[in-house]
Parts: sequence; structure tokens; C-alpha cells
Amino acid sequence: MRKESQLTREQLLVRIGAVGVILGSVAVFAFRGLHGDLPTDEGGAAALEHVLEHLNYALVHLGANLGVLLWAVGLSALSSSLTHRVAWAIGRLGAASALVGAAIYIVDFSIDGFALRNLADMWAASPAERADLEFATVLATTILGGVSLSSIIILWGVTPVLYGVAVAREGYPSWLGWAGVMVGAA
Repeated sequence: MRKESQLTREQLLVRIGAVGVILGSVAVFAFRGLHGDLPTDEGGAAALEHVLEHLNYALVHLGANLGVLLWAVGLSALSSSLTHRVAWAIGRLGAASALVGAAIYIVDFSIDGFALRNLADMWAASPAERADLEFATVLATTILGGVSLSSIIILWGVTPVLYGVAVAREGYPSWLGWAGVMVGAA
């Protein structure tokens, strides 16, 4: 009979967290790359044309949302593996930041993927209503700009800084902690 190695709770959480963070990161980068840059500075018509040319616009948003969710769950698992009191406390703040940031990101990207797709379809089908739909698109992207900024600050700024400090206090290599702090600060 083969003897199975027993993982501690912390080791199991580190493995689950690492898989979530890695797979979530790959998914977010891949789907964000497929999304492309929405030309919001060129007016509503340019944005709507971009969406119409993008056959999988809604699917790309769903994939990015699932990636962010997986990433946030992975970070939450990692924070639960921390054993140093201060690292654990900062990790819990990081987990809260990751989950709140992920929720904001998912709302932002869900509205983007659903509303802009619908506006683009209506714009293509209703030439007489194009001016109103272009205005609605500018309004929607302007509103989403604020939501997106909040997402960037919390999810990609505060969260990596907190995790950088937490892993440094836990005793991980100092370069890892500094990397988190620098990525979040940037």
C-alpha cells in the first residue's frame, strides 16, 4: 500500500490559492487581450463599430469575469494560509480588497459586455435612431469610466500592495513582497 503524504491546512490553501491566482491571471490577461481597446475617445459610433466587429464581445467579458473571480478566490485562499499574526490580518484585508474589487470589476465588465452589445445591435438595425444610440453609448462609457477607475484602484492597486506586505511579513522572499507593492503602486 502506498503511503499518502498529508498536507497541512496551510499547504493545501497555498496550493489552491496558487492555482486560482495563476489560472485566473492567465484567463484575465487572455480575455482582456481578446477584448482590445474600446475607442471611447472617438465618439459613440466608433465604439459601436468596434463592438459590432467583435463577434464574441459578450463571451470575452464573461471569460474575463470568470478569470477575475478565480483570481480573487485564489488570493482569498492564500490569505487564509498565512500564519504570522500581522501577515494574517493584512492578508484578510487583502482578501476583502480582492473580493470587493472583483465585484466592481464584474459589474463594470458585465455592463460593458451586455449594454454595449445591445446598443451596437440596435445601432446597426436602426439607422434613424443612430444619433440617440451614439449618445447613449457615450453616456454608458462615461459612467463605466468611473466604475472602471474604482476597479483599477481597488483590484489592481490596493490588493497587490496589501498582499505584498502580507507575504513579506509571512517570511516569503522579500522580492515577492516588493513585487506586490510595486505592481500595486504602479
